[in-house]
Amino acid sequence: MVKLIKSIDSHFQMTENKEDSLRLHLPNYKGNQPMDFHIYMMEPFLFISFVTEIEGEKISCVNNFPKDTDQQDMFNVAMSNNLNKIHQVLDNLYSEDKVEKKDDEENKEFIDEHGAVYNRYDHSLISGPKDAECYIIMDGTEYIGKAAFEGCKKLRSITIPNSVKIINEFAFCRCECLQSIIIPDSVIEIKGNAFSDCKSLRNINIPNSISTINDYTFHCCYSLEKILIPKSVTSIGNSAFGLCKSLQSIVIPETVKSIGRGAFGYCESLKTIRIPQFVSTIQMATFANCKSLESIELSCNIKEIEEKAFLDCKSLRSVIIPKSINEIKSQNFSGCESLESIVIPDSVTSIEGFAFSLCSSLKSVIIPNSVRFIGMKAFCLCTSLEFIMIPDSVNFIGKDVFYGCSSLKSILVSKQSFNRIKGLLQLENHDVIKLNNHI
Repeated sequence: MVKLIKSIDSHFQMTENKEDSLRLHLPNYKGNQPMDFHIYMMEPFLFISFVTEIEGEKISCVNNFPKDTDQQDMFNVAMSNNLNKIHQVLDNLYSEDKVEKKDDEENKEFIDEHGAVYNRYDHSLISGPKDAECYIIMDGTEYIGKAAFEGCKKLRSITIPNSVKIINEFAFCRCECLQSIIIPDSVIEIKGNAFSDCKSLRNINIPNSISTINDYTFHCCYSLEKILIPKSVTSIGNSAFGLCKSLQSIVIPETVKSIGRGAFGYCESLKTIRIPQFVSTIQMATFANCKSLESIELSCNIKEIEEKAFLDCKSLRSVIIPKSINEIKSQNFSGCESLESIVIPDSVTSIEGFAFSLCSSLKSVIIPNSVRFIGMKAFCLCTSLEFIMIPDSVNFIGKDVFYGCSSLKSILVSKQSFNRIKGLLQLENHDVIKLNNHI
């Protein structure tokens, strides 16, 4: 077949000529891509197959002809069937606009003398020098790119110019030697994880231009001892200060309306905190494992305290639950070993499972007449609990609610509810259930 070919489209140059195949090249196009044609027989037809790939785009076609068709005619028809498609793809790939755009793409980045990579068009720092101990970001830079300095373990100090607007995700994540940083007022957003795992970071300022402290922004900053949150901030994201083990004090301004899940979880040195009046929800595990937290002031506007909010706050001695709360959720105060007494307001209708479990210093609890539900093991292993009063309103008591309460002497119930409460409690020793003559 191939020996009979007399003409080929002017765009192509024949480079291989075999009995059953033909390879063509494209000398007038960038890349000089090879094209393969093959001929094979399957009675009663001959097939010419065409396949090529141009910069990732595959073009293929199979043409079939009666066995007695002139070979030159077959090839010409096959070429005609495919050339329009080929030219369209090639012209699109190698047009002047495309070439200029590609050249622009290649020239948009530049590297400074320290090895930092910048984008000249969007004024961003793409990546910082990996082995530098100190670095000054170029004036005019507006964006610090995602993970730009991530894992720069030698970096001790960084200077951010007043032109920077955004610090992107993971920008300084795992800069383990970074001790202090000054963020200019030009910065309007610090994205999530920007300074996470900066284990040596002791001092950092949050400028007045910031409205949100995003998720995990300062997570695992083990050495951070104090931080001032400006009045411009309205929300604190999930785990924003989680595992800041050295954080001793923090003032949350009244402008803050939202505090995320685990925002201060495992802040083991935090001793006291005040929740702003516009915060309506203490989210899940917000202060979990704050082992040094002794007191907390909750505003009367809080409508909900989610699960594990104060889990394992081992130093917490007292807390006033506001009357706006309807439920004490699962493990809300579990493991608060120093909590000696708790006042449950008459707005509460439900005490969920494990709510006060492992409160080993808790001596007495008065449950108000509004409570209808007491969940499983709500007071289990409260080893100092001696006295508790259960009102007539309770119609469900979960399993093992007083399991391991080895000091329990009196469970006071009214005469009219004595037998019903006795049945609900499922205790082995019913002698601790006593009549409350004052109800």
